Amino acid sequence: MSKQINHWCIVCGKGYHACNSCDDVKSFTPWKTLTDTSNHYSIRLIIDDYTNGIINKKKAKNMLNKCDLTGYKDFLPHVSKIISDILAYDDCKNKKLRIKKDNL
Repeated sequence: MSKQINHWCIVCGKGYHACNSCDDVKSFTPWKTLTDTSNHYSIRLIIDDYTNGIINKKKAKNMLNKCDLTGYKDFLPHVSKIISDILAYDDCKNKKLRIKKDNL
């Protein structure tokens, strides 16, 4: 018997099956209620912290580099855009800009 899709990942948009007992947990939000994998849940937490100003782009990039980002360009468009923006961060470029500004 195949399991019916009853959830959609908030990172990649794919449908997946998760038991409904996870939906009943009130003390915390199990990752299976929001994402299809624990890796996607980790990515979502990093994106949330970044967009809420809890972590900066440099920290977000370092954290995302520890995640499996395979196929991230096929994630939901808004998620893919934020990941691309974070990954584009170049610490060396920003250091050069700070040095240049300091010398002016």
